[in-house]
Amino acid sequence: MPLRSYPPYIYWGNRKDEKWIEENAAFLEENHVNQYVAVINHGVIESADTQEALEKQLDELKLPLFLPVIKKIEAKAPPSIAELIQKGESATVEFKQAFQYDADKEPDHKNDKLRFQVLKTIVAFLNTDGGGTLLIGVTDNSEIFGLENDFRVAGKKKNQDEFEQALLNAIKSYITALFIKFIDIRFEEIASQPVCAVSVRKSTQPAFLKKGNKKELFIRTGCTSQLLNDAAEICDYISMRDN
Repeated sequence: MPLRSYPPYIYWGNRKDEKWIEENAAFLEENHVNQYVAVINHGVIESADTQEALEKQLDELKLPLFLPVIKKIEAKAPPSIAELIQKGESATVEFKQAFQYDADKEPDHKNDKLRFQVLKTIVAFLNTDGGGTLLIGVTDNSEIFGLENDFRVAGKKKNQDEFEQALLNAIKSYITALFIKFIDIRFEEIASQPVCAVSVRKSTQPAFLKKGNKKELFIRTGCTSQLLNDAAEICDYISMRDN
């Protein structure tokens, strides 16, 4: 049986479901960014990475043509790094001067504690509604520190690509590669200095940070990343997250 031919964005369905999609844009972006979704009666019934895959799923369900509203959920263009710096730190934005370069030590010194602070913030955003953005290369006072020193200690090439790879490797090692799909990394030059933005979406499952022989769970509370170290607190968090 041949697949139906649809326009690439919205088709069939009804105005109420189209309005539901508009009103729930944040939810859809958080859970289905860059996917095609089929919506009926104010809910997503199927989703897929491509239009063709979604059409096949709908054919298998044998739904009448007029029922679903289908739309590709596009990611909104993020605010520029300059805009984020201007607004300052908040529940969804945090600044870190460096990823692993320690300016208080001898030249070219890496500091695992600094790296842990960066990864802790990423985990907290993964575990919090709305996620957040971490800026690396900016001080707590919104001053541009840049990344040249971090580039220098990242590897032999001492460049942006090696810095990004070092950051990704740290995420894979201490948070796991499963969460990379919720994280986007970009760079901008501010006052002639490179700054990194790590944009994090809420993950579909709790994220833990490896520390020695244990794993720690952080969430965002106000402008800080809070450790949940009580078993009951962790169970309550997971229960509330699943509901």
